[in-house]
Amino acid sequence: MVIYGSDLGRKYNLEAPALVVGRSSKSDVQIDQESVSRAHSKIVNSGRAIRIRDLGSTNGTYVNDELIDERTLEDGDFIQDRPHDFQVSFPAATSSAPTTKRSTGSPPSTA
Repeated sequence: MVIYGSDLGRKYNLEAPALVVGRSSKSDVQIDQESVSRAHSKIVNSGRAIRIRDLGSTNGTYVNDELIDERTLEDGDFIQDRPHDFQVSFPAATSSAPTTKRSTGSPPSTA
């Protein structure tokens, strides 16, 4: 779910085998910001795990404020494709459709 940005509160279903996040109109999750690359990152659902991979973006992809190349996502992780922030949320065992929330800012600091 988007927690910071122009699509605040919007949810994206992560059941698809792959989602491309980027500025391009062809992206599955489009972020219309110059700081976001046309094809910024890719979220892949293998059925066993959901991974995110940076696609060589100019400004990088961050998970929980850590610059990543590729990483398995966990419930509650924050994805930062600057300047948008998403929070990964896996539903309870009764539902099988993990989602992300999207935002255009940084999550509140825990420090």
